[in-house]
Amino acid sequence: MKARLWQNLFLLNALILNPYVVANAQSKDIRALQEQGILAVIYQQTSSERLAASIQTFKAARQALDKALADPSWNALPGAQDYQKKKTCNNFRC
Repeated sequence: MKARLWQNLFLLNALILNPYVVANAQSKDIRALQEQGILAVIYQQTSSERLAASIQTFKAARQALDKALADPSWNALPGAQDYQKKKTCNNFRC
């Protein structure tokens, strides 16, 4: 849900700022660019390919997380770092 909200906000921002970014280019038709932006938003909202890719990504992430959580020696630190040597922070102050 959050990802969808961020995606829509990003696309809306791109639509709003698009005429200002390309206003200096006299040869481009601003209206055509706005229409392309609107079509891009419609494609993102209705595309079955985007939906399928999102579902596939979330399923793969869920499987990877389940596999990692099943392993008691797993930690989220990159590489082979020892988490017991890490300094702890209290109230976001280290």
